Amino acid sequence: MASLTNAYWEERWELGDVPWHRGSVDSSLQNNLHLLTGGKAKISILVPLCGKSLDLLWLCEQGHDVVGVELSDLAVKQLFEENSIPYSISAITDLTVYSATDRSLKLFVGDVFKLSVSLVGTFDAIWDSNALVAINLADRIPYAKMLMSLLGHDGMILMSTWEYNQAEHNHQPYSITLSIIEELFQESFIIKALESIDMTGTIFTKHFNLTYANKLVHLLTRKLSH
Repeated sequence: MASLTNAYWEERWELGDVPWHRGSVDSSLQNNLHLLTGGKAKISILVPLCGKSLDLLWLCEQGHDVVGVELSDLAVKQLFEENSIPYSISAITDLTVYSATDRSLKLFVGDVFKLSVSLVGTFDAIWDSNALVAINLADRIPYAKMLMSLLGHDGMILMSTWEYNQAEHNHQPYSITLSIIEELFQESFIIKALESIDMTGTIFTKHFNLTYANKLVHLLTRKLSH
């Protein structure tokens, strides 16, 4: 399985070939936000590989401080301009930063692996909405370690992934089963299954010619050290 380059993903956005973009807020996020926040009215939430997801705006509307990271500058511009959100632009090292001026929303444009605690600090929570499924296999462990480094000591991750027969589509978006999540995170996290939604017969399975697919949602709670 060849790794996909940053240029590949940027080109997909330039061509408008982004079938993973949803025109609505993810229902699993809406259903489980109370678990991710622990009932707190305002927390800081990181959304990796966010594209121009409407989840970002919805999280802001719920009162939270939201930070996204996205490779495509075009996707980020579209998010702000299509939703008439005023913004300012700055730069931090290799990343361009779009900051909304009317809400607590900040998007970093560039390679997700450029994020570090020294640049962005740590977060109370992470919403991984089909980000892990898009990561190259060789980068999977570094990606998991990066998420852990950016998460506060008592933070949680809400993670949505796809599950299907990988032999039917041996590329991104990868099938990420519970066993893979456990392999990456169980040493440091308690993993709880929240949802398993049958997506068989939907646009997703038809697009990739899959026999079946499930949308899996898990809550990862950091284990407290003694």
